[in-house]
Amino acid sequence: MKNHSGNLHVPICGIFCLHSVDVARYAALIQAKSPTNCNAHLTESIFQTRSRTVNLIARFSGGKV
Repeated sequence: MKNHSGNLHVPICGIFCLHSVDVARYAALIQAKSPTNCNAHLTESIFQTRSRTVNLIARFSGGKV
């Protein structure tokens, strides 16, 4: 099965947009609960989100990122 970049446009856009909103909400929640650990938690969350997104892109593009 061939994957064409045109077919991946919508799912990739949806992945990035949805995760951006999730990260922003998570950051606000963490900052409200424990302001001293906010940066560490936010950095961890962004790293996990980007790793998950890269894995999904690799899966749909046949392993090429």
